[in-house]
Amino acid sequence: MSKKQTRKLFAIITGLFLISQMAFLGSFNIPQAQAADTTPPAAPTNVKFTALVIIIDVASIQISWTNPTDSDFSHINIYRSTVSGQLGSLIYTNITNPPKTDTELNAYTTYYYTLRSVDTSGNESQNTDQSSITPSEGLEEEEEEEEEGVVSPTKSTLTASPIAVVAEGFSPHSIHSDMHANLIVAVRDENNNLLSGKRVTISSSRGSQDNIMTISSAYFSGEAKFWVRSLVGGVSTYTATVDGVTITQTAQVTFIIPGICPPDGTLISPPSPEVYVITNCKKKWIKTIEEFQKGGYNWSDVLEVGSPVIEALADYLETAELLRAIGHYKVYRIIDGKQLWIPTISAFNAQGLKWEDIQEVSQAEVNQYPRAKLLQATGDPKVYYITESGLKRHLINPQVFTSYNNKWEDIVQVTPAELNSYSDNILIKAQGDYKVYKIEDNKKRWIKTNEAFNRLNYDWSKIAPVNTTEINAYPIGTDIE
Repeated sequence: MSKKQTRKLFAIITGLFLISQMAFLGSFNIPQAQAADTTPPAAPTNVKFTALVIIIDVASIQISWTNPTDSDFSHINIYRSTVSGQLGSLIYTNITNPPKTDTELNAYTTYYYTLRSVDTSGNESQNTDQSSITPSEGLEEEEEEEEEGVVSPTKSTLTASPIAVVAEGFSPHSIHSDMHANLIVAVRDENNNLLSGKRVTISSSRGSQDNIMTISSAYFSGEAKFWVRSLVGGVSTYTATVDGVTITQTAQVTFIIPGICPPDGTLISPPSPEVYVITNCKKKWIKTIEEFQKGGYNWSDVLEVGSPVIEALADYLETAELLRAIGHYKVYRIIDGKQLWIPTISAFNAQGLKWEDIQEVSQAEVNQYPRAKLLQATGDPKVYYITESGLKRHLINPQVFTSYNNKWEDIVQVTPAELNSYSDNILIKAQGDYKVYKIEDNKKRWIKTNEAFNRLNYDWSKIAPVNTTEINAYPIGTDIE
């Protein structure tokens, strides 16, 4: 055969071979590639929660559920959040069988749980339903069924010790006696028996200014213990509530900041036996029991404080002081822990004072004393107000006295000579009114014109403003024209 015929024959044979191979392969079923599993499993059902025992505000929650019946079910994922509607964090995975206990929880926080199923392909159920629980509330329901004793608000007690501490911080790790006070709540029934299985909460009259930490609950013993601290000076009143019942007895703790004065009359005692009374931000040692009793003090009012509180307070000087701020001319007499301005040289001399006894101090030291503005001469019932210009004015009745929020205990006793060293305030005007009156024979006389005022040589700077109660207390006299 020629080459051309040979090539043609080869092509025919090759074609027949390919056809036969295709026919052979066509007799088999070649499997197609399987699609990936993306179908999520069914969600778990019958989700339930049980609050377990609370110890010092730490709780546990037992979670139970029913697994889905999907053939490719693998495990359960448990999510937890403290915000409703948010999935939260994945806290447990690869859980195949219930129950599961969630531990180290705050007993009074509400938790939101979502349980999702996962199959062998890693698909997770898409359910968004949440179940919530507050451990303490869940536990309370069980306790109330079991506890027969009823809380007595009058027999239950709340006590504080010590009742005065330094306001230095919120550190939860400090146990220094000057950093915190202890609050003890004894939960009792009407027969004075201690009741266990109760939840106790404490609230402060100063709200978030105080830090309250639970040390032990009343669940087992019937007594709960708390620590209280504050960064803010002042007095806090604490109230205890037991399962919704408010205890009648309250407790007070005074928080003292060095440099900030406790109220006058406060009784304090360090770990040693001494007792001090606070007078104008200074401590005065009460040296004997007789002196304590003579002062009309009560031992129950003595605040137990630490040494730092005592050391932060200056000693009270028994003798009267004469002070003048450096660079200023005004001289003040310190009486009963208050500053009384001596307005004139004649008043200074009339009080029998000596110029060499004047001590020059900083203005801040002068300012630490409140102004003595109410004077009363020994043996005279009349009370006088000392104006800021150094004049005295008789407050003619108790209504006028109290209308200025004055306190009777703020009256300073002086001798008649000392009182008479202050000139009388005879010119007054009501606040917000233009009329100026002269007080004469306990009557008010309107000075109708500037000409009349100047003709009588009165000083405009010596007009004292008074309130409506006082201006109306004076009968009307004849006008001055």
